[in-house]
Amino acid sequence: LSGVVAGTATITVTAQDPNGSTTSDTFKVTVNPAPKPPTTTTPTTRTESEDNQNDQDTPALPDGLNEYDTNNNDQIDLSEILQAAQDYQNNKINQQQILAIIRHYLNN
Repeated sequence: LSGVVAGTATITVTAQDPNGSTTSDTFKVTVNPAPKPPTTTTPTTRTESEDNQNDQDTPALPDGLNEYDTNNNDQIDLSEILQAAQDYQNNKINQQQILAIIRHYLNN
């Protein structure tokens, strides 16, 4: 449906038979607002020196989520985060999986 606005409407339906007798019934229809899709914000830039030894602190991606490392470098970039967010919205991955991907991204 398009053009439907959220809110409540009272509807009355009346039927009439060939002899002119009528009957009516009234009911309410409620249209709830559509859920808002998730939004993302671009993270702040982070710069680290080459000799930073934080690599061992980065958690590995859980089994089954390596497909989000499309450049095969054990790092998740923003485009991969956005794909994961879309997959979460479409119920292809669950909440724990999207959080694991985000934690992996933030720790890189």
